[in-house]
Amino acid sequence: MSLKRVAGVIVFLVGAFLGASTQTDMWDGSHFFVWILILIIALAVCGAGVGLWRSGNPKNKEHSSDIERVTILTQYSIVCQAPGAKPYTVCAYSGTNLSQVLGITQAESMPADSYGWILECGDAVVRVSGQTHPAYADFRPNVAKRHLSEESSKGSQKRPAKLPSGSMDEMPFPHHKDKRLSQLPPLLIEVGPYCKLLRDARDLFVDGQFYACIIMCGTSLEKFQRDKAKPYGAKRKHQMPQVRSMLKSVLKSGTLTLCKSMADLRNEYAHGHGLKPKEDALKAIKWTHFFIDKETNLMRDYIIVDGILSRKRTEEGD
Repeated sequence: MSLKRVAGVIVFLVGAFLGASTQTDMWDGSHFFVWILILIIALAVCGAGVGLWRSGNPKNKEHSSDIERVTILTQYSIVCQAPGAKPYTVCAYSGTNLSQVLGITQAESMPADSYGWILECGDAVVRVSGQTHPAYADFRPNVAKRHLSEESSKGSQKRPAKLPSGSMDEMPFPHHKDKRLSQLPPLLIEVGPYCKLLRDARDLFVDGQFYACIIMCGTSLEKFQRDKAKPYGAKRKHQMPQVRSMLKSVLKSGTLTLCKSMADLRNEYAHGHGLKPKEDALKAIKWTHFFIDKETNLMRDYIIVDGILSRKRTEEGD
């Protein structure tokens, strides 16, 4: 038995004795209010004894330790769902799989069972080996997948297997937005010249602006190629075929072919000839990720350890 439980028993017995004394002649001759006061004190002492007994329960200690381990987080920690805890209870994430991340904490410490003060998307700050580093994060795809999973499990959205011809899709806009978000990869990238282009293309796709998304992706890849070709003499006057020719010794032939495919797709929609905007927008956004994300993705050089970015070791070891 713990010391707290022993103390609880002693305090409770003192309170019980004090309470029982009010029924004896010990307090005869005392004012009525004194008798009431003694009774109240006795009840309070008994309550304190019960409290000490309960606080000495080892299970309560273990539970308190779990809550502290799960929820006390420092500012700018990369967090995920705490294993085995109720939904939206977070803990520091360790690993390289960004699809498990919920966001980045913005408060100095997180209260128990809290999901507030977590950045899911936008300009962010991450911790890198004890220092802070600017970044852009977009973990909305992970949250969207959770929403869709919860929606499916609850069966809250029931529709006929096939809608009647000519009828409108009855699913709400947030559902469609979550579906499009779930098709995108989560991001944790450096802030730089390609960041704004990539985030704008993603936002256009999520909002269902497929034509604009394709045009933005084409623009992004053109800038990417021109930047790569600058050290090899590329100027503003050079057309894209000339730029790609300068990159033959820099980029793989398959990559150059993909660049041309993106330019052709952009031109199709720029001149009103595109036929499958939704499918082509998803294709264009994936191509854009292939180029820009490889250039700016923080996860190419880092892993996440207890919510903090840590530089990967080289093959030889540091």
